[in-house]
Amino acid sequence: MNHKNLRINSIASSFSKCQGDISFATLKERVIFIMGNVDNLIIFFGGLYNAGFAVFHLMFWRIFKWKQDLAILSPINRGIMQILNLRLTYIFIVMAYISFFHSSELLEVSIGKTLLISFSLFWFLRMVEQIIFFSIKNPISLALTVVFFIGGVIYLVPLF
Repeated sequence: MNHKNLRINSIASSFSKCQGDISFATLKERVIFIMGNVDNLIIFFGGLYNAGFAVFHLMFWRIFKWKQDLAILSPINRGIMQILNLRLTYIFIVMAYISFFHSSELLEVSIGKTLLISFSLFWFLRMVEQIIFFSIKNPISLALTVVFFIGGVIYLVPLF
C-alpha cells in the first residue's frame, strides 16, 4: 500500500469512528477525506449534481405550470405524472446522500462500484432519452443533453 492510500485509510478510519457523532471534528474529518482524494471529490460533485436535480424536479409544478397543464389529463394520468416525478426526486436525493456520505464504499466495495456504474448508466440513458424524445435542434434540449452526459461521466471516471 502506498503512502497516499495509507493516509486516506487513516483519515477514513478516524472518520468512521466518529460517523455517528455530529460534531465539528466529524465534518472536518469528512472534508479532509474528500479533499484528499480526487475520486472522492468527483463523487462529492456528483452528490451536488443530483441534489441540484432533486431541487429542479421539485420546482416542476411551477416551472412547467403543471396545475394548469396537467388538468387536461385524466385523474389517473395526472397522478401518475406527479408520483413519478416525486419518486424520481427521491432517487436523486438517495444518489446525493450516497455520494456525500459513502464515497469510500463506492470506490472500495463491489456493491459500491456497481452503484457507480448504475448511477453513470442512469445519466447516460437519460441523455439518450433526451435525444429520442426531444429534438437536440432546440438549444435548451442540446444543453440538457450535455448536462446529462456530464452526469454519466461524473460517476464513470472514479472507476478508472
